[in-house]
Amino acid sequence: MASRITVLPEDLVTLADRCVDFALDLTRAVVDSAGGLTVAAGDAGNTDGGRDAATAHGPCVEAAHDAIESLAAVLGADAEALMLAAFAFSDTDEASARTFLAGISPGTGPRPAPTPGPPPIPSPGPPPTPSPVPGPSPTPR
Repeated sequence: MASRITVLPEDLVTLADRCVDFALDLTRAVVDSAGGLTVAAGDAGNTDGGRDAATAHGPCVEAAHDAIESLAAVLGADAEALMLAAFAFSDTDEASARTFLAGISPGTGPRPAPTPGPPPIPSPGPPPTPSPVPGPSPTPR
């Protein structure tokens, strides 16, 4: 069973804009939270367990930041790809419309001969001219 997908370039542009917004929001969140997530070794207490937890926290925060930055980069790349696809679809639509309006449909091969219409109606020609030889004239009474 064949399926059909309708893609509107405007929808792709809207989706691309959302991807850019998400990427910017993620990047801003990472930058804004960077200072608040830093934990000093003594912040969890001065026991071995506290120091170990604080020490493990740093690499976890860095890994999370890296993952979020990577996700933001992917969203940015996806936004660019969506924009390129939207422009490509739009260009293809416009080219197809121009071709269609020119009377040549792509991929249909040679055009069929036009269907003959009704036979032309002959023109009546010039009006009849009077004969140079006069005919019988009526006799006066």
